[in-house]
Amino acid sequence: MTPKTSHHEFVFPRSTILIAPDPLRRHTYYATDDTIFEVSSGKRHHFSSPNYPEVILISPKGDRLLINNVLMDAATLRPLHRFETDQTWWEGQKPRSLQYTDDLLIADTHGRYFLAAKQVDAGNESNGGCPKHRLSLMEHLPSGKRYRHKIGEASFDGGSTGVPSHFAAWDAQSAVFGLPRGGMTGEDFFCYMLQGKVHQCLKNKNGFDLYFEKQPLRTKNAIVGLACTNDEGLREQASYLYHLNTQKFTIEPVDKRTVLVTTGRQDEVLLGIRTTKGVILEKPKGNR
Repeated sequence: MTPKTSHHEFVFPRSTILIAPDPLRRHTYYATDDTIFEVSSGKRHHFSSPNYPEVILISPKGDRLLINNVLMDAATLRPLHRFETDQTWWEGQKPRSLQYTDDLLIADTHGRYFLAAKQVDAGNESNGGCPKHRLSLMEHLPSGKRYRHKIGEASFDGGSTGVPSHFAAWDAQSAVFGLPRGGMTGEDFFCYMLQGKVHQCLKNKNGFDLYFEKQPLRTKNAIVGLACTNDEGLREQASYLYHLNTQKFTIEPVDKRTVLVTTGRQDEVLLGIRTTKGVILEKPKGNR
């Protein structure tokens, strides 16, 4: 299905989960859980099995895409290469993929910062035998040097609870990151670090845990994204837009029908709202 124009805005299919504009070349890519589309050309590629895209990263020249662990031709949407891991990013025009080591868990989409974890305790009866890890933000400099910036300690077991799967850093002292909820759900409690001070497992004003909804997005001014309360049986279902840079962190409620965050032609933040007609893009209050 190709989006239709309504009041000078695109209306995307209700199944849309990601939207990635390329304003310099006037292309817009969007994805469902098993298909990637380009609006102006009508090109599409259907994955043989659900790929559940978490990011669409466009190369600086706009000629290729990284979608999870798949490298694609941007014009034809033809797959070119599949990496072993889905932690990928652009280093100039070169696609890179994280080679997992004993401690590196997640790569920032710009490839300079990584979330690392070192096991410091195998666990005990008091915490159900769940290993304790020391989390740090690993910074890779162009010179090849690496620096570790301490975040704190957290308990998780990659074989049962899962490992953190959400992360983005604005600089070496400001980042958002997740801690696994458990049960191999892929859900992460929402945490952030601002100017070196860590705030773990945020709750909303009613005391409900906040979780990441999709991966964080980096704009020219900040890291933005969605957090939500998504426990089954909650008396409320709510979505929140968060915003972090070196100066401040804010989080504010948005329409609970919000399913994604993207950017416009001027890099302004836009919310994808799922309506009966489809997913429409709107500016949040405050027009960040």
